[in-house]
Amino acid sequence: MTLSDSLPEFDAVVFDLVGTLVDEVGTVTGAVHDALADAGIDEVRSTRAAEAWIEAFHAATRRIASGEEEWMPAEQLRRTLLEEVLLAEGIGLTAEAFDALASTGRRLAAWPDAAEQLSELAELTTVSTLTNASTCQVAEISSRHGLRWHATLSAALARTYKPAPAVYALAIEQLDLDPGRTLFVAAHPWDLRGAAASGFHTGYLARPHADAPEDEDEFDVHLNSLNELVEALR
Repeated sequence: MTLSDSLPEFDAVVFDLVGTLVDEVGTVTGAVHDALADAGIDEVRSTRAAEAWIEAFHAATRRIASGEEEWMPAEQLRRTLLEEVLLAEGIGLTAEAFDALASTGRRLAAWPDAAEQLSELAELTTVSTLTNASTCQVAEISSRHGLRWHATLSAALARTYKPAPAVYALAIEQLDLDPGRTLFVAAHPWDLRGAAASGFHTGYLARPHADAPEDEDEFDVHLNSLNELVEALR
């Protein structure tokens, strides 16, 4: 069976952004290594700091999504958690170096196929993003890499983070989507579970650093690249 045979009928595609179309882990890890190397910190400590910062951010967004903590804007949250990680590691940076590192979320590198394939998809169907990144991050990342969208939505508009149901409801309302005719694509199984619970069709896009689906996950399609989706739609 080909992908086009198994693909559900849909009128629009909604993409996650961070991790799915841009490389969060690789970019953040590289930025931490560079900043800490300039401060004389060895690679082992810088890797540990990078991993701690990434995990702390994801854990915090999960707590906010579940209502355990009050909402904080994504960039402020990353900055606050970076301060905590560096303090815990006993690492000091100049104010200029800290500010540059804290804003890494605006400079996440795109996966090699993202810009070209997203542009081709935009010729075939309506393409939007629903992301935990801030609106400023989406704008700068999209401009930097030429990511083509018909619409962008940040979870900040709902003052929470995915996988809170309010974020998926935001997309349905603001984009006037029929979730039963919309394909939600992400590299994160937890995100796809949240989208499925809101009625979306789901497409898992395999990416480096991403968690693999669980045995019980039942996503509509599994993609190894965006090109597979482009070819199926053609």
